[in-house]
Amino acid sequence: MHMHMHMHKVTLHHKSFHALCHTPRALKLCFLKNLKTGAIAGKYTDSNISSTCPTSVLQDMIIHQTSNYSASANEGQAARWICGNAICCSACSYMLEWREEDYFDLKGLHSTFIEMVECAKTCVLCDYMARKFGLHHVESIKEQLEPTQYPSVYFHATVPYTGRPKEHLRSLQLCSGNRFYSLHRRYFLLYSSQGRAFNRSLWANTEPIDFSARVSTVTHWLSECQALHPKCAEASRFDDRTAARILEVHRVNQQNHIRLVPTDEIGLRDYIVLSHCWGKVPMDCKTTRENINDYQTSVDYACLPKTFQEAILITIALNIRHIWIDSLCVIQNSPDDWERESAKMASIFRNATLTISASSASNSQEGCGTSSVFDPAMHLRRDPRTPGPGPSLISLRFDHIEDARNDPATKALSRRGRPVNERAWIFQEKQLSRRILHTTPEEFSWQCSTHAETEDGTHHSYETSANDDSQAFPVLSSYNEDGHYLRYHMCKIWWDWVGDYVERKLTIPSDNYAALAGVIAFYQNKSSDEPLVGLWKRDLHIHLAWYAWETRGLWRPELTRRPSWSWMTYPHTHVTIQSTMGWEMCDLLDEPPTSPKHRRITHAVELLDHDIRWTGQPLTSAPSHGTLTLHGLLHQLPRPVLDYNGRSPERLNLDPDMQQTLQDRQVFTVMTLFAYTKRTIFDNNTNNTNDIIVAVYLIVEPTGRGEEEYRRAGTRTTISELFPRQETSYELPGTYQTITLV
Repeated sequence: MHMHMHMHKVTLHHKSFHALCHTPRALKLCFLKNLKTGAIAGKYTDSNISSTCPTSVLQDMIIHQTSNYSASANEGQAARWICGNAICCSACSYMLEWREEDYFDLKGLHSTFIEMVECAKTCVLCDYMARKFGLHHVESIKEQLEPTQYPSVYFHATVPYTGRPKEHLRSLQLCSGNRFYSLHRRYFLLYSSQGRAFNRSLWANTEPIDFSARVSTVTHWLSECQALHPKCAEASRFDDRTAARILEVHRVNQQNHIRLVPTDEIGLRDYIVLSHCWGKVPMDCKTTRENINDYQTSVDYACLPKTFQEAILITIALNIRHIWIDSLCVIQNSPDDWERESAKMASIFRNATLTISASSASNSQEGCGTSSVFDPAMHLRRDPRTPGPGPSLISLRFDHIEDARNDPATKALSRRGRPVNERAWIFQEKQLSRRILHTTPEEFSWQCSTHAETEDGTHHSYETSANDDSQAFPVLSSYNEDGHYLRYHMCKIWWDWVGDYVERKLTIPSDNYAALAGVIAFYQNKSSDEPLVGLWKRDLHIHLAWYAWETRGLWRPELTRRPSWSWMTYPHTHVTIQSTMGWEMCDLLDEPPTSPKHRRITHAVELLDHDIRWTGQPLTSAPSHGTLTLHGLLHQLPRPVLDYNGRSPERLNLDPDMQQTLQDRQVFTVMTLFAYTKRTIFDNNTNNTNDIIVAVYLIVEPTGRGEEEYRRAGTRTTISELFPRQETSYELPGTYQTITLV
């Protein structure tokens, strides 16, 4: 028989203790006294239950309660569930059932928290869940509510959606409150034997779960990717350049041995790289010209920061002998070595077997999560005497991640808000890595070009894009398949990267170029294009059409940008950068010429020459000089005409550093960058369509150093309607001229 299982989200609410309004005042005082002294509440600390409240008092309280549970938990004949040798109560057994439908109303579990306390004496599941509220919760009831307002227990079942429905998972939420508000919440996860993570330590172990129990999951992820993911295997090598040196690590007689070795002396194959935030704490353990000889003999493990130590433990546990850590493998007080090694970032990260990302650590002292120890899950099996639909084996564990995320006092960082996603240096490490193991104190997570999954199996996705924000935990983008990314899609991918990169923080502003050099080398390898200080030569007409706006009032007008045509001369976090190229436009331009959907560029500015010089190593240092010689249509263009709402379909985007100079200007000097046709519906009654032509212009300002020398000042777009048969004869305004853009 095929078993239909659905993932349900169950909300358990401690509803109002309305039954106590019928309880004598002396009994209420006795109950409150026992709460205060810990006679009842003491059970719900991390210590054992120790209730000295007379059983007759508790029973009398329950007798006087109006039991909501009896009206809801006994709907139908629920199967009984067993944990160890103990049978769960009827209320919990009813809650554990997998059902086809969602529950949009609240279902009663126990009438009051006190009923749950009493039931916990015989029901291990009630005991487990009630303990998670702790003493502070019971005290909050006493301090914040009148006896007539004490909360009760409800559960609310839904089908959660974490990228796609999970038939093997249920999420349980316990809320202390009533139908309209909650004082406190606790979250749990139920996982059935049909899930691929069911045999992992987080669900299967019966003892506390430390790193030694969890490493098998990481080993499985890595071996599965190497054996079964052809897309990841095809992306195995970038080029033959390797880091100049790497750490050799191994464990002998319970001691970790580490030394720095030149890569030209070893046959380097498998190795790991560490991606981490340096943070604001001092980095005492780093390679310098003075200590490099000592490090080539031995690096003291005890002197390493916690993040380095735990990354080395993971490396050894995976039976890999080498790990690359930037502060130890690059000579930090040698500018020449720093520039040479920075230029190799693409090959260092792309060729690595695995990247370990210390994803939640804001500095090198916070670790990779290997020191976390988790409580074992509860293992539940259906009583064979009461068969029913759904799984017969499930595990239940406290969802500490969701619990922290929804607690205002301890709100956890979302994946996008973690420290590694705020740092500019780490941007290229994410884009270049073939496989990433995200490590946090709460969980390990896996990402590769084929597969992404959290350690507990609650998030699991295949073949999705890293640019797809709808995915709860997307796989890494892959750019190794021939023809998968077409010409204009490659342009759009680049500008998505730019938008992410400029919003990340840099401790040293001059690192702006080096921190992107690896990504530039990688994109150049895939596109066979030539980089021009953050732009690209082949489709320069598209890449010059970026626009910027000030972010949070950080822009300082006194800053002078050279070259003006590059977005890279803006300081990080001061502006937001976007391109006029949208995904819809990409689709139309990339359509085959024979397709009725195809749209084409009807005009493009011509690049005649470029002159770029660097202060040091190309791409990793700042440019000392940068000019573009352009040939195209130059003319005068007024501001867009606004409608009565102050809006216009046409755009004017002045660069932040030119806002004060041009804010009152009514007419601008522009050079046409490109134009393209676009179809629009102009008659809703007949569904007739017609083409419009969209023209994108570069606003330029004379520098005063010559008639043909200009600097960039912004962008402007116009929209013109094309009547039938006019496309071939449409002419853009202006006269052809050659200018030098500085």
